[in-house]
Amino acid sequence: ILQIHTRNKPLAAEVNLETIAEDTFGFSGAHLEAMVNEAAILAFRQGKKEIGKDELEEATDKVILGEKLERKPQRDELRRIAIHETGHALISETVRPNSVSNVTVAPRGKALGFVRPNGKNEHFLYTREDLEDQIAVFLGGAVAEELVYGDRSTGARNDLEQTVKITREIIKNGLSPLGIVDEEYTPKDRINSTFTEIIHHQEERVRKILTAKLSLLEEGAERLLAAEKISGEEFRNLMKQTA
Repeated sequence: ILQIHTRNKPLAAEVNLETIAEDTFGFSGAHLEAMVNEAAILAFRQGKKEIGKDELEEATDKVILGEKLERKPQRDELRRIAIHETGHALISETVRPNSVSNVTVAPRGKALGFVRPNGKNEHFLYTREDLEDQIAVFLGGAVAEELVYGDRSTGARNDLEQTVKITREIIKNGLSPLGIVDEEYTPKDRINSTFTEIIHHQEERVRKILTAKLSLLEEGAERLLAAEKISGEEFRNLMKQTA
């Protein structure tokens, strides 16, 4: 599909459509067309004769999250956002190596920062371990804030909503210690207790990982602040350098 939408557009030699396809996993044909057209506009505005990797990545972010916000957070808020997003990225790369496509603190739409996952790691079926890893990644931002600042912020709201949703899926699909449950017949206190236990276990798991990588968390956030956006490859190299 990408080949169809780019066949009449000048692509730079650095562009690898296989990589772009992984980054846009789940996009419809219309989304891919919009992304390519947006990348062409970005290249034209910058006076470039070819569409490069940077323009395609920028266009992908715009399709996923929306336009960049003109008003940026204050410096202290921006650093907290960088810590938050680096926490997500660190946990993602720890539990699912090579899963991060890029990390950004450029505010777009309703998002103040974003970790874009690598689409080739998407599944159609999930085990309990898969779902627990997802919960860990979502909790990474809030726990990172807690370790660095001693508290959490409202920036984790969507992450926590996703955590609750996935935890419910674990229980509803019979993947918890409760086994097969029925909301009408299974005692509410048992469901609530198991729900809390699943989240608490993942919080402790994430806290342990990030505590051991605290210097990397700080270094990653500083680099993210300086560059505004870093690729998954750059982030993985940083992890190797500070291992």
